[in-house]
Parts: sequence; structure tokens; C-alpha cells
Amino acid sequence: MQNVSSAKSSLFKKINISPKKTKKYKTSSSSIYQIEELQKTIGNQEVARLIESGEIEDVLNGNMDIEDEKSTDIEEGIEKIEEIDNEDQEQPEIDEVEEIRKKFNEAIDIAYSKGLINTGNFLYHFLENDGRTLDIDVDAIIENIKGFKEEFNNIIDEAKENALDAINENETTDGLDFELIGEKKKCKFSKSDNEDYFNVLNKFNYSYKARVITFSASDIPDVIENSGISEPDLESIKSNGSDKLAFIRLSINLNDRFDKYLENPVVLGRLEIRNEDLQKLVKNEAAKEFNVRGISSDSFVIWEYDTSLKEVPEEEEENIEEDIEEEHEEDIEEVKVDVKEVENPAENES
Repeated sequence: MQNVSSAKSSLFKKINISPKKTKKYKTSSSSIYQIEELQKTIGNQEVARLIESGEIEDVLNGNMDIEDEKSTDIEEGIEKIEEIDNEDQEQPEIDEVEEIRKKFNEAIDIAYSKGLINTGNFLYHFLENDGRTLDIDVDAIIENIKGFKEEFNNIIDEAKENALDAINENETTDGLDFELIGEKKKCKFSKSDNEDYFNVLNKFNYSYKARVITFSASDIPDVIENSGISEPDLESIKSNGSDKLAFIRLSINLNDRFDKYLENPVVLGRLEIRNEDLQKLVKNEAAKEFNVRGISSDSFVIWEYDTSLKEVPEEEEENIEEDIEEEHEEDIEEVKVDVKEVENPAENES
């Protein structure tokens, strides 16, 4: 675009008005541009009149309501100018979005080339822009995230404790069949635990779901025999002889959301995917956030439970203590009588 001074000079030449005859109107590069666009719409003479009267600034700022035959043309001209200005403002943002998408595609290629399959899958799914839920392999997470396999063992121990509590709430412990739902927990890990999952899933929610069945070794339910337990293990159970065995079939449920607020930037070589990049794409509807879910395969545990560890309510504990004291007092009386009989045999004979 030509500079302000030259644009101003050419403008007045075009509409044949001497700058000296006009009222003072401070021009800028944007106002020169707007005036030129207005000339195309309402003509040079009308623009010249507005400049001559000093009304041009009010027209450009939308502060003047013109009621003559030219008003419609002027309003249309102003609207056209505003549309052009908006297009000029939007274009840089559109260009920036395209650059971010290019960066994402490059990051996806790098991720796949480095074997970071989940990183690539998550970024690609984000760019697909349809918001579909992404299913994930929870068995692989248990196996490959350092420390989470140990957490999985803790989950099984927790399920066994919860199962025992539920068993103890029943008068008859054999033949029970019930479901347990664990509390939702959050798993957070570091990049050193697993870089692939750290990039896109380093803080996820999980819980467990379990089915518990109690049985005796002499009467193993079909559902347990058909659960996939090996023949040697099954024979070992039968030879156990216990009537207090419990079976747990447990799975891990994972739920998370990949959104525009990452815990940490995704760094792949020289590229870095930041929250600002995700937010810009979502704002311009060039990508969409999505939910993540997964269910592990079933794990089976059989163990012998001990109901003697059952917690006794305080009132029952007091009653038990009183019964013990009474029994103890009776024993003491019996002992006293026995001692008296030994000390005075003659009296007893008489």
C-alpha cells in the first residue's frame, strides 16, 4: 500500500478538491483505505462532499445517520469496508491454524517413527476433529507403565479385603455370589516410567470391577471350572479340602479425556506441542477434544479366606467380655469347692 502522504495527495487529486478548502480531518493509513473503498461504493463526489463538510469522520466511525438518498449506499459501503477489515484480521489467524496443523502432522510422523504409537494415535485422533471416544489397550498400560503393575497387585489385595468385609456381613458364607465396584483413583507417572503414555495419558482415572463367589473345595461351581483355570490349579483346589474358598474375577476400567489442557508439553525432537496450540485448533474448529476409555482382560484369583478375622462391633465385644467374666467366676467357684472337699474329707464323709 502507498504511504499516507502520497495516498492523501492522490485522493484529493482524484476528487478535485484542494486540501486548503476542506475542514481539518486527520487521516491515517486505515482511514485513507476506508475512503478509497467508500469512493467505489458511493462515488467520488459524495465522498468529496462528506470531506468538505467534515462529516466523513462521523460516517467512517458509524456515528452519523445520513437520511438523504445516498444513505443506503453509504451504509452498504461502510458494511463492505468492515467486511474487508474483518477478512484482513481473520486471515493471519487462519494461516496460524494451518501452520499448527502442519506442526501436528509432522509431530505424528516423528512419533510413529520413534515407536511412540499412542502419542501418534492421540494426536491423529485429535486432528480428525470428530470427537469420537478413543479405545485404549489397558492390558498394555498395566504391562508397560513402570510402577502400574505393582499398583495392579495392590488393587487385587484391596478387592480381596473388600470381598472379605462383604462375606463377613452374611451369616452363611458359602455359596455367595456378588459384585464389587472399587473407588475411582488417579494414576500419575513420569516420563521415565513410559514416554509414549506420558505424552498423552500421564494422569488418568481408573477403578476396578469384580465378581466374587464363595465355595467349598468339594463343590466347585461351573462358572469357576469354566473360567479358564488350568487343570493342575483346579486339581490343587479340589485337594485343598477347605470349605472357605473365594473366587474373584477382576477387570480394570480406565477413563480419561484428551483436551486442550495437557499436563505437560509434548516434546518430539525439535517440535513442541503446547496447550496454546491445542486451544487455537479447538477455538477455530480445526480439532476436537475426545474421551478415552478401556477395559482390561479379566484376572482370576482364588484364595482361602478366614472369617475369624471378622471385626466385632463394640457392643458385641462388651457382651463377649461379660460372658467370659461370668464363665471365669463360675470356674473359680468350682475350684474353691474342690479345694474345700480336699481339705475337710471327714466333714464331707459325715
